[in-house]
Amino acid sequence: MVEIAAYSLVMAPLAGALLSAGARTDAVLRATGIVSAGLTWISALALVGMTFRVMLETSWDVVNWMVIGKDIAVTVGFLVDSTSAITAFIIASTNLAVHICKSAFETAAFAHRCRHDVVAHLGTFSAMLAVMANNYGMLYLGWEGVALSVWLLVRLRGDTGAAARILVFQSLASLGLLSALVFMLVQVGSVAFVDVFDNSAAVIMVLPLAVAAFARAGLWPLHPLLENVARLGVPVSAFVQSVFAVPLGLYLIVRSWPLLSAQAEGLAFPLIGVVATGAVLMAACAAFAHDPRRSLAYSTSSQGAVTMALAAMGMPAIALLQLSIHTIGKCVLLMSAGLVERASSSAFELVSLGGLRNHLKTAYRFFFAATIALVSPPFAGFWVLLSFLDGVAAFGPTFVILGGLIVLLTAIHLFRLLFGIFMGTNPSTVIREQSSTVHPAFIAGLSGLVLVALWISDQASPLRLLAPPRSLSSMGALPELVQVESILGIACLVLTLAGCGWAWVVAGDSRKRAATGGSLPASKPLRYLLDRGLLFDGLYAVVIVRPIYWLADRITTIADVGIELLCMRGPGTGIRVCGWLVGSLHDGRFAPAAAIAVLTAAAVLAAVVWLTSG
Repeated sequence: MVEIAAYSLVMAPLAGALLSAGARTDAVLRATGIVSAGLTWISALALVGMTFRVMLETSWDVVNWMVIGKDIAVTVGFLVDSTSAITAFIIASTNLAVHICKSAFETAAFAHRCRHDVVAHLGTFSAMLAVMANNYGMLYLGWEGVALSVWLLVRLRGDTGAAARILVFQSLASLGLLSALVFMLVQVGSVAFVDVFDNSAAVIMVLPLAVAAFARAGLWPLHPLLENVARLGVPVSAFVQSVFAVPLGLYLIVRSWPLLSAQAEGLAFPLIGVVATGAVLMAACAAFAHDPRRSLAYSTSSQGAVTMALAAMGMPAIALLQLSIHTIGKCVLLMSAGLVERASSSAFELVSLGGLRNHLKTAYRFFFAATIALVSPPFAGFWVLLSFLDGVAAFGPTFVILGGLIVLLTAIHLFRLLFGIFMGTNPSTVIREQSSTVHPAFIAGLSGLVLVALWISDQASPLRLLAPPRSLSSMGALPELVQVESILGIACLVLTLAGCGWAWVVAGDSRKRAATGGSLPASKPLRYLLDRGLLFDGLYAVVIVRPIYWLADRITTIADVGIELLCMRGPGTGIRVCGWLVGSLHDGRFAPAAAIAVLTAAAVLAAVVWLTSG
């Protein structure tokens, strides 16, 4: 029964991609997406039920994928435990909700929507393949599929600049995990989770794994990934931040927590310092950003950093709890903000918004529910922040200050969006009446996510931890919530209330919001710097993206010359011989992809030759 549920969980999105490619009407396309996502969700729910009913943890291999030498084998296998089951359930829940709600935002032609749905289903399939893997080799297969899906989603929106930038970050994530795989094969001789975690030499893989997770989840200083995706709006930003890209990056962190926390006095200590600093910077950027889409992107980066810090501190269950509540809450926030953007005819900035509570009641209610779930007691988001504050207290007063700033700034930027968009009055805000109505399916989809968030909060409540059966405490790392000192609990609550009050001061009043843009008191240069995400996006464009384009052009030129010399038949023959390949290389949109693909293939080939030669 477990095997059937696991196979259907992985294959349902793939079947959805195939059926979407053959859809001929809009109704069939929508039904295919919802049915495929629904089957995925049912399979994930079955796995969660079986996992917690009998405390199941099972692993099995399907086939040998690659055999290197006499002793090294990379298999295709599945692992069903509480971590994989819960992560799959969260991804399936957000995937179903986005497929139900995305019809409210689709205005493109039918053929474009078909391609978009096919890519979205392939991304979900790849994410499920990675989540259910029992080794890093199979996880890498899904990892690469997600990278391709993210790039294609952005490319289908026609933004070549954003696609080029995102390609860089996705390639960095792929190279990071590939480097970790090479280290595993050399140092451990296996890529299975059990063998890697039990080997003391595997600590060397912490750095490449961290780089891969940073690039895939958009953590500082690689946050421009989310910034570029946020510009494209819903549903692309919802798929990337809430369905397959960011959740998979955070899952890699949670799955690899034995490596991250293996050297608390060595690698984990500076890692927690870097991650906590990045969380503070991203939360500050979220508190100053004028565009709600960028603010939510920076918030995603900040909360992802909290997940990594929890895993590095040896609290994997709380890190998984943060992954779950953050993914669901951010999906609801993104879809609600998408409703506001669709209905507002003015610029989508806080200075131009306000007073929409009575005009967009559905968006306001869901935005309010998600904000409360992420930062307010008695919901899971508050207990996660409280546990994070308690965990960093063991590293000294500097980390306590960083943790307090994260709690404060998280409350500020979430309540600032809530008050700035929906509270007060703003005569410049114009609502399109035909866009202010919401389909019942949209309400049903987001209501389901809210119910899942309530279930997670119920499981994570400290009172529930006193009754261990069938709760998340079965994962063995939640007693920290019960042991939290009362003074830290009071401090966390005070910081949350202070953030809410400060947000009301700067964004709740329409006149102050119009004067400051809803930002905190700061100098104009500092406001601009934080509003633009510390200008990292432009820096990467100049330092990385343009050199890659230059390198791709040089590779194209060398390929042309080599083909002409090989064919020896005059100019133009090489182009005709190699046709599609050289034509793709000449296209600037595919040049970076070709360059990075060539370099990656060369690195993989060199690694395989080196491993097999000995």
